[in-house]
Amino acid sequence: MKLEKPTNEVSRIKTLESYDILDTLPEQAYDDITFLASRIFSIPISLVSLVDSERQWFKSSQGLDAVETHRDYAFCDHAIRQSDHVFVIPDTHQDSRFSDNVLVTGAPFIRFYAGAPLVTPSGNVLGTLCLIDREPRELSDAERKTLSVLARLVMSQLQLRISLIEAEKNNKIQRSMEASMRESEERFQAFMANAPAVTFIKSKEGKYTFANKKFFSVFNKTPDQVIGKTDQELWPSETADALRENDTLILKNNMPMSLEESTPNTDGSLSYWLSCKFPLHDVENNELIAGISIDITDRKFYEIRMEEYQRRLEAANTELERLSITDALSGLKNKGAFSPRLDDEIARAKRYGLPLSLLFLDIDKFKQFNDTFGHPAGDDAIQQVARIIETYTRPSDFVARVGGEEFAVILPCTDAQGAFIMAERLRRGVESSIWAKRHVTVSIGLAEISDTLDNSQSLTNAADKALYEAKNNGRNRVARNH
Repeated sequence: MKLEKPTNEVSRIKTLESYDILDTLPEQAYDDITFLASRIFSIPISLVSLVDSERQWFKSSQGLDAVETHRDYAFCDHAIRQSDHVFVIPDTHQDSRFSDNVLVTGAPFIRFYAGAPLVTPSGNVLGTLCLIDREPRELSDAERKTLSVLARLVMSQLQLRISLIEAEKNNKIQRSMEASMRESEERFQAFMANAPAVTFIKSKEGKYTFANKKFFSVFNKTPDQVIGKTDQELWPSETADALRENDTLILKNNMPMSLEESTPNTDGSLSYWLSCKFPLHDVENNELIAGISIDITDRKFYEIRMEEYQRRLEAANTELERLSITDALSGLKNKGAFSPRLDDEIARAKRYGLPLSLLFLDIDKFKQFNDTFGHPAGDDAIQQVARIIETYTRPSDFVARVGGEEFAVILPCTDAQGAFIMAERLRRGVESSIWAKRHVTVSIGLAEISDTLDNSQSLTNAADKALYEAKNNGRNRVARNH
């Protein structure tokens, strides 16, 4: 379905072009985000899509070879019109807007789509971080929130790009200023007098012998208030001492220096300056110090914002790492976290000769529960079981949700007898709880590390076998491997 352009299309395209990102080479930061999106959501295709005037172009892609597609067929053209939430199409075959789309009827055969908007600080939507599957599916509220977090992370990378562009502009100004300093003495004098930057000359003792019009204008002072005066007579002592210390160092080393300096404003704030200062001798060979200063207050604010972006990026990365090993429904660790933890605990137990046990728990007749009361009620039951397990286990134990209604508990420094006591405690805890829909029980399988069960595969197989024995013997019971 071809859509009319958004009312803010001109502003949106202008903003997109200002990021100078279209048709750039791949970058690791964006590829990392699409990689994480594919892993977190277990989905074959994830894209950073930027919607240009006639196309959607992919800055990063996982699972798709195309670099761009025409905007007429772009799902993201729909998503950019909703800046405040994730745009989701559970099944394109059931949606008249997309059922005959060439990307649905042909490669990549889209059945599911979810796009989180990339929103600029000004409110324009540049594109999306989107997920694509060839099978229909749904996104939970937690998954939508996770996708939005990832989209904000992409936007942080784009904002950092803008900041770097601005910083480069300031660097060009600095380089231009340094080149001007190498001009002839005559041109130097003319420049010093008429330059748009603040320029000045001081004696060896620190008295101003020259300042240009810009100096007087910026600092709201007259020549009589400046010429013949020292920094100690113009500024507060802290500012004056810092300026004098810089001047002394330049004269001592007899070489130019570029440095940042600050001066106070009447409202108590500070202005920041990039000063190029250098030693100079007049016709009588008197030792002088000259300086040219440009206002970099805006650049300092850019640097502060960049530092804040970096802090937010690090926080987002930390959150992404946590989300990647956390089950969104139960809040427990997920299967991806369980496997390496079990390997570590087995290695530790073998190294120090310690006991180690593993429990597998399964909610009894859970499919029947879901069929009778619905998946939301099933989700509530999973969450309640998770809280019960957390309540009865120890801080040193490791609890994970490893399947739909299946949980695992790693019990370090615990033999089979101790594990059986723990398993019974968990079973009774579930059995005795108050349930909203119907009584819920669990079956538990138990396995202990031994000479024959000395790796994660054999230990999990043994615990899983014991679990099925418990279920086959009537459920709501604990079974040990034999």
